[in-house]
Amino acid sequence: MARASSPRSRLQPMTPRLPTNAAVSRRPRSTLASGIGLPGRVWTDNRPAWIPDVVGDSNFPRNKLAESADLHGAFAFPIYSNGRVYGVIEFFSQHVEKPDGKMLEMMTAWGIQIGQFAQRRQAQKKEASAARYLEVRNKELAEARDKVLDAVRLKSEFLATMSHEIRTPMNGGLGMTGLFLDTKLDARHRELADTVHSSGQAFLTIVNDILDFSKIEAGKLDIEVIGFDLRSMLDHVLDLLAEKTHAKGLKLVGLVCADIPYVLQGDPDRIRQVLTNIQGNAVKFTDQGEVVIQISLVSRSGDHVVVRSDVKDSGIGIPSEAHDR
Repeated sequence: MARASSPRSRLQPMTPRLPTNAAVSRRPRSTLASGIGLPGRVWTDNRPAWIPDVVGDSNFPRNKLAESADLHGAFAFPIYSNGRVYGVIEFFSQHVEKPDGKMLEMMTAWGIQIGQFAQRRQAQKKEASAARYLEVRNKELAEARDKVLDAVRLKSEFLATMSHEIRTPMNGGLGMTGLFLDTKLDARHRELADTVHSSGQAFLTIVNDILDFSKIEAGKLDIEVIGFDLRSMLDHVLDLLAEKTHAKGLKLVGLVCADIPYVLQGDPDRIRQVLTNIQGNAVKFTDQGEVVIQISLVSRSGDHVVVRSDVKDSGIGIPSEAHDR
């Protein structure tokens, strides 16, 4: 049989009249050029070929070998399918044989059937290979999924444990601070205790957010809508940063425009967290001068208002390439 890139031929016992020991004892292979020899002609012409006597054929490079094996007549036909030759099959006889058109016609039909069979087998092998690949990939994906699920489970167990371990003492501290605020205190002590209580509540809110990370991942972080006093909230934020700004010799200023209503509806814990973060960063990167936070009214429509908070400082500022972050 010959292959597409370089057709090869092999002497084979293809006829009952050929002695087995004469053909099986030698099976040399030789690479043939296009149009050379019996398989070369079939490969080039894409049709069967017949040589009555290969020994006397000038275009049969293996004639010496055929003569030593007492081979004479030969014919070959292509393995053909979908307009493509996949190989060549050749037969030899120990007798000089005249061309037989019916034989060639029958062998051509066989070649087409063999080619179709070979093509189906090749497709089946590809399908089997693809199925094995998909099986391996599915197994790998299942293992990766199981690892992710295990990691999620371990994270949930960890968060549940930490939730209890952190929230319990925090709630105790806030409760005791609340009781302390219910006692008779002078103005200075009440201000300090109130700051401690507000700071504890802000810290507990952040802890709750961290421990509820699974909700954040799922996009289910709850936003409260309750009434709150924006001015009082800003005062608490300024109190939290007062000690740090005083230690750095900075002036800390908070301004709320008069046209903003005193009572708003929203999530005070989230707003407090945002204001604390942006103002804390301003204090962190300012070494001298002042830090000013101003809250102004952007628009108002019926019972709905849009407010804007701006932080101005005399620090190094934010690089222009980082403004979109």
